[in-house]
Amino acid sequence: SNGLYTGHLLVHQRRGEPPCARARVHVVVLLLRPCRINDAPTKGYEEDVGSRCTMRVVYPMTAVKEQQARDQNDTIALFVPFKAADIDWILKVVRGVVVTMKTGPFKWDVPPHNVRILNPIFMRVASLELLNNSIPTRKKRAPIPTTGFLTVTAALHMCREVHIAGFGYPKATKNVGNELVHYYGEGRMRQITRVGTPCSGSTSP
Repeated sequence: SNGLYTGHLLVHQRRGEPPCARARVHVVVLLLRPCRINDAPTKGYEEDVGSRCTMRVVYPMTAVKEQQARDQNDTIALFVPFKAADIDWILKVVRGVVVTMKTGPFKWDVPPHNVRILNPIFMRVASLELLNNSIPTRKKRAPIPTTGFLTVTAALHMCREVHIAGFGYPKATKNVGNELVHYYGEGRMRQITRVGTPCSGSTSP
């Protein structure tokens, strides 16, 4: 498994230091076919993150209408259900149903045979066993791992060898909270710490 994540540390990594990190990114980006997370784009960022995509891990809020057009025709969309409503969502979109999102009407271009659903057991393993969160109760919900952390968890259970690049939040700077989170977009750390993950947990991109 070859995971290429969305951390801002990927920017100019192949041209920067240290050499060992640069070499690792080079292997994942250029020599292997990576798994990509959420809506992280490749167009316009090829020098730092490459263009190939074997699998893309998404959930409703990060799915893109023209996902198949952005990736390759054989790219697998691995769907992560964070809640029961997400299962209802994926069952509708794979049947071609137009669903209503906050951004407006949504119809996915990913064919059903390219869609997989992540077993929810990995949510439990990641949250309770790896992050040592407390078992959720009616009064208290356990923090929910991010898509990236769930992908790492699943990969470590199913693959003989796992290569990871671009995983982790940026190091704090003098301007605390203003650090860019992803190699694309303008999301800042202060927004992450204020909002948390889409389902109220926080680990890393």
